[in-house]
Amino acid sequence: MKEDENADIRGFPAEVYADGTDEMIRLSDIIRNDGLRYERILDAEEEADEL
Repeated sequence: MKEDENADIRGFPAEVYADGTDEMIRLSDIIRNDGLRYERILDAEEEADEL
C-alpha cells in the first residue's frame, strides 16, 4: 500500500521538493516573526494597563 501512495511522488524532479521546502521555511519564518511581534504587543498592552 505504501508503494502505491509513493508511486505518484517519485516522478517529480528534486527542484519541486526544494522549492516547496524553501517556501515552507519562508512561511514558517513569517509565522514565527508574526507570533513574536504579537507577543511583544500583548506585553506592551499589559504594561500599559498596569500603569
